[in-house]
Amino acid sequence: MKVCFYGSFNPAYDRNWGIIQGVKSFAKVEVLNSRKPFLQRSILLFFQALKEDFDVLFVLYPGHLDVFTARAVCWLKRKPLVFDKFVSQMDSEIEYGNIEPGSMIARWHFFIDWLGAKCADKVFLDTPQHAEFFSKTFKMEKSKVSWFFVGANEDFFSLEKKRAFLKKAKRKRKGFTVLYYGISTPFHGFETICQAAELLSEHKGIMFEFVGDSKYYRLQREKYSGFKSMSFLPTCSLKELSERVFLADACLGVFGSTPKLERVIPLKVVEPLACGKALITSDSKAVRKLLSNSKHVLLVEKNSPQALAKAILKLKNAPSLIKRLEKNSAILYERVFSAKAVSKAIFKELNSLNYFRKVR
Repeated sequence: MKVCFYGSFNPAYDRNWGIIQGVKSFAKVEVLNSRKPFLQRSILLFFQALKEDFDVLFVLYPGHLDVFTARAVCWLKRKPLVFDKFVSQMDSEIEYGNIEPGSMIARWHFFIDWLGAKCADKVFLDTPQHAEFFSKTFKMEKSKVSWFFVGANEDFFSLEKKRAFLKKAKRKRKGFTVLYYGISTPFHGFETICQAAELLSEHKGIMFEFVGDSKYYRLQREKYSGFKSMSFLPTCSLKELSERVFLADACLGVFGSTPKLERVIPLKVVEPLACGKALITSDSKAVRKLLSNSKHVLLVEKNSPQALAKAILKLKNAPSLIKRLEKNSAILYERVFSAKAVSKAIFKELNSLNYFRKVR
């Protein structure tokens, strides 16, 4: 089997990295990737793909526009088209506060989501809850929409990388460091995190590191910049970010109260798991299906600074709990989220298309 990856995707982005590495384990791979403006890349990728000999064309995230030219290629070559939708553009824009539900621009994003999914023979999302939401919202046949979990970019986030780094690291931190990173939308609950940090500001030895940038991030930075226990840092490279994860005593996931929280397991949850780190995140349907409280992670009530502050103190005062979480989270990641696990899921889905004989 030969799989051709197609689109304007970032190959280093965790979701895309995991898919490419996973597919490489059972198929030949060709990568057609362009970051040029839409019209230029559409023409370039279209003619490049026509010259390629492949069994399946695989559009990676974000491919909500690239999927249309990919459909034309597959129609001409009579090949199946697989689309890693990953997230709904409409859903994301509403969650980020960029558009209003029911507005004309929201309807436009709905149409693009719907039409892009219609173009594909198979559509992938990241959790069963998200796949169910997508099927119902966009009225897609359940057999057409499937899922596999998002994994980390293991070139940066892995247990082996952490061990190698800590063995050589000269930087030694004092106290108990809590790390949060990301673009900080209402979905992520960054305000809740800062409020929890404020509640713990009188506790000596607890330091918070925040890495990111967005209008919500800047708003909280301006509000809490006077607190010595909080450090607000700009976005950084994956290498530097992974090293901050390695050095942290605890990592934070998401704590908002938006509907999307119930459907997804975000990267800021998966990446610390890949590194075998103690993690605190809010309870949700998607998380609860996989992660057990006090075994893999600490789960807290959504949008509750008090619950988060209590969980941070619990971790700080229980080294044995930290060790248990670190051990179990790494085991779970390898079994469920790793590139190896993703490979098995994708292999099964591609064979279910009935375009191929089973690869042995």
